[in-house]
Amino acid sequence: MSKAALEKFVEAFRVEHPSVGFTRFVVGDCAGGEGDSRTGFNDGWDREYAAQVRPTRSGGSAAI
Repeated sequence: MSKAALEKFVEAFRVEHPSVGFTRFVVGDCAGGEGDSRTGFNDGWDREYAAQVRPTRSGGSAAI
Protein backbone atom coordinates (compact mmCIF):
# COMPACT_ATOMS: atom_id res chain seq x y z
CA MET A 1 0.00 0.00 0.00
CA SER A 2 1.40 3.40 -0.91
CA LYS A 3 1.78 6.24 1.61
CA ALA A 4 -1.00 8.16 -0.14
CA ALA A 5 -3.35 5.17 -0.08
CA LEU A 6 -2.59 4.56 3.59
CA GLU A 7 -3.36 8.20 4.39
CA LYS A 8 -6.73 7.99 2.58
CA PHE A 9 -7.50 4.73 4.40
CA VAL A 10 -6.82 6.33 7.78
CA GLU A 11 -8.94 9.38 6.91
CA ALA A 12 -11.89 7.14 5.97
CA PHE A 13 -11.41 4.91 9.01
CA ARG A 14 -11.41 7.97 11.31
CA VAL A 15 -14.83 8.98 9.95
CA GLU A 16 -16.30 5.49 10.20
CA HIS A 17 -14.74 4.61 13.59
CA PRO A 18 -14.24 7.82 15.61
CA SER A 19 -13.46 5.84 18.77
CA VAL A 20 -10.23 4.49 17.22
CA GLY A 21 -7.24 6.83 17.58
CA PHE A 22 -4.47 7.23 15.03
CA THR A 23 -1.14 9.00 15.20
CA ARG A 24 0.84 10.08 12.17
CA PHE A 25 4.59 9.75 12.64
CA VAL A 26 6.63 11.31 9.85
CA VAL A 27 10.28 10.30 9.74
CA GLY A 28 11.21 11.39 6.25
CA ASP A 29 11.87 9.89 2.88
CA CYS A 30 12.76 6.27 2.29
CA ALA A 31 15.89 5.36 4.25
CA GLY A 32 17.29 3.16 1.49
CA GLY A 33 19.95 4.06 -0.99
CA GLU A 34 23.05 6.16 -1.11
CA GLY A 35 23.61 9.91 -1.15
CA ASP A 36 20.48 12.05 -1.38
CA SER A 37 18.23 8.99 -0.90
CA ARG A 38 19.35 8.63 2.73
CA THR A 39 17.45 10.25 5.59
CA GLY A 40 20.20 10.10 8.21
CA PHE A 41 17.62 8.73 10.66
CA ASN A 42 20.06 6.35 12.31
CA ASP A 43 23.24 8.43 11.94
CA GLY A 44 25.07 8.46 15.23
CA TRP A 45 23.48 5.26 16.54
CA ASP A 46 25.68 2.79 18.36
CA ARG A 47 25.14 -0.04 15.86
CA GLU A 48 26.37 -2.78 18.19
CA TYR A 49 23.97 -1.69 20.94
CA ALA A 50 21.10 -1.27 18.46
CA ALA A 51 21.69 -4.84 17.23
CA GLN A 52 21.50 -6.10 20.82
CA VAL A 53 18.25 -4.34 21.73
CA ARG A 54 16.46 -4.83 18.40
CA PRO A 55 16.10 -8.54 17.75
CA THR A 56 15.03 -9.79 14.35
CA ARG A 57 11.93 -11.90 13.78
CA SER A 58 14.10 -15.01 13.86
CA GLY A 59 15.29 -14.07 17.35
CA GLY A 60 18.86 -13.12 16.41
CA SER A 61 20.51 -9.72 16.30
CA ALA A 62 19.59 -7.28 13.58
CA ALA A 63 22.13 -6.02 11.08
CA ILE A 64 21.65 -2.27 11.05
